Amino acid sequence: WTAPTLNIMVPWLVKDDQGHMHTFVFSVSFVDATPPVFDLMGTPPTASYGSIVQVPLPPNITATDCTPVTVTYVQSTPPDTCAAGVFTRTWTAKDTFNNTSVFTQTITISADILPPVIAIPPQNGSAPCEQLATAYPAWLAQQMSIFSANDVSGIKSYTNNGPAAFPPGCAVPLTVTFRATDNCNLFTTATAVFTTSDNKPPVIPVAPKDTVAYCSSGGDHLTKLGAWISAHAFLEAHDSCSQDSFLTYTMQMNGTPSDSAQVVAAFLASYANGCDSQLVGSQWYGKVRGTVLVNFFVTDACGNQAVAGQAMFGAIDTLPPVLNGSNTVEQCGSGDDDASLQAWINLHGNASVSDDCSSTTWTDFSYTTSDGQSGNGSFGSGPYPPVQAFNCNWYADVTFRATDDCGNIGSLTLRFQIQDNEMPVISGFPDTVTLSCPNPVPVMPAGFITDNCDSSMVVDYTFTTSDTLCPGSYTMHVTWSATDDCGNTGTA
Repeated sequence: WTAPTLNIMVPWLVKDDQGHMHTFVFSVSFVDATPPVFDLMGTPPTASYGSIVQVPLPPNITATDCTPVTVTYVQSTPPDTCAAGVFTRTWTAKDTFNNTSVFTQTITISADILPPVIAIPPQNGSAPCEQLATAYPAWLAQQMSIFSANDVSGIKSYTNNGPAAFPPGCAVPLTVTFRATDNCNLFTTATAVFTTSDNKPPVIPVAPKDTVAYCSSGGDHLTKLGAWISAHAFLEAHDSCSQDSFLTYTMQMNGTPSDSAQVVAAFLASYANGCDSQLVGSQWYGKVRGTVLVNFFVTDACGNQAVAGQAMFGAIDTLPPVLNGSNTVEQCGSGDDDASLQAWINLHGNASVSDDCSSTTWTDFSYTTSDGQSGNGSFGSGPYPPVQAFNCNWYADVTFRATDDCGNIGSLTLRFQIQDNEMPVISGFPDTVTLSCPNPVPVMPAGFITDNCDSSMVVDYTFTTSDTLCPGSYTMHVTWSATDDCGNTGTA
């Protein structure tokens, strides 16, 4: 029988030698008073670990007994990750007769205060600078794949401070720090160096270009010179290791390093050489006002320098001088009109002259007048147009000419106008005259009439009479008027 078995009735038959028999019955009960026995499978009653992470899962402990056994498991609260502490694991085995066995394991955890220990460190790397774009990222990825460390709390992350791409500029050795961090945020680092080198100068696929610009009224040739300098004479340069933005450009004139201001100054100073036909680069040009010859150099981020070549900038002046002025009006008879006209011409009609590329010289003048005169003259010596006397509408159109250093001629025509807006003057005759009939009204003597510009005027009069009561005796009031050729009228 298998316990528990209670009150088992067992009959017994007793028989003697005489054949007498008797049967009696008694009860038998099987009782289990022995507790279950644990099969600990090498599970120790105490254990110590450097981190809660190291603690294994609880084992599946069983127990044996003559009756069925139920095993239960409970665990006290363990310490937090990285903290020190003690907790217990308890297994309880109970059989059918409630016989109980208890096994308790006490686990002690030490605080994690040690950083990870590197197992496989990163390795140094190198590549030609031409291959940096692909070689460096591949090296960085490879080191992250092999970099490993050990820690009682376990490794939480592997990181590095390396840039995703190799830094631009001169390719100096790059030190990358790799970090292993455990679950307690303790970390350890290791470094590796990626090296490269650059000893090749930039290449110049497009050499600097000779350039000419034409003078303009807005100084466009100087603007184009500035653009030519800024664009390094339109050369093109590239480098196998330095990005274009890290290339530096320098200039020399006559073997001397020069900046943009010095190049412009040298160009302007060349104006003193005059204006003639010159060779700009490989081509001849006429009326070349100024030139500058510059040698260009290109240097990469590591100081490797290439000679880009030389180029010339020239300005061609085909633009005539610009003259500005205004017409003038001379009051007729206000003085010596001929002298005023000649002085005005010798002062170039008070006009101004400008030229953006050259100095200028007043050359000569020509004229036409309202009375049909024409001619050419030189400043200071003439010949000059004579002013027609007593002509209130007379004028002279004078064309002034100026020439720049390149022989370009600018001209401007201005008018010298004689103007008369003064009325004739009547004066000097008696206010009252007594006449005897039948004398007619006297004629106004010419000597009583003058004009600043006209020698022959139209004279007229009007009269009114009064005091006519006595025949043959009366008073006559006469108003005289004189009108010149310009329509100005004076009365008296």
